Amino acid sequence: YEDVLTVYRDAGTFSSQRYSVGLPSNQEAEAMLSPEMRGCGQMLISIDPPRHNAMRRRFNGALLPRAVVQLESSSRQIVSEIIDAVAPKGECDFVVEVAARLPMAIICEMMAIPRADWDQMFRWANMAMASEDPEYQIEGGAVATKNIGYGGIFNYCLGLALKRRGNPGDDLLS
Repeated sequence: YEDVLTVYRDAGTFSSQRYSVGLPSNQEAEAMLSPEMRGCGQMLISIDPPRHNAMRRRFNGALLPRAVVQLESSSRQIVSEIIDAVAPKGECDFVVEVAARLPMAIICEMMAIPRADWDQMFRWANMAMASEDPEYQIEGGAVATKNIGYGGIFNYCLGLALKRRGNPGDDLLS
């Protein structure tokens, strides 16, 4: 516990912004991915204090129990839709079709991403997080897959956020 606390409190030595939050899977990936390409300093998870703390405060309200309770109805609907999609098959790949899809769908809902785009967000997330899995890998290998995944999510969300600047909603992206 004390070791973890030491790392947590020392962003100068253990910087997420400089080094990212994940380690490259091999030297080739390390050589090909600059910190910027890994999202360093661009996403909440890869920003160091004090900027991280200021950004985190903006999201805290949406994640407090009183705000999350507002998601109950839409979350139940999403769960029902996911179950309804797999139940007629009699079997499914639970991780891919339920366990991974559910949190991504809830996040999309919280960001008010149009439902027509959820499948694409799911594909990009799988490419970003499982770039070495042959199921998601594209031509060019793991590095290209990861770049397309993270780049797709980043560019999509940036475009949507810019559109909402003139007319923000109560979603996480606005």
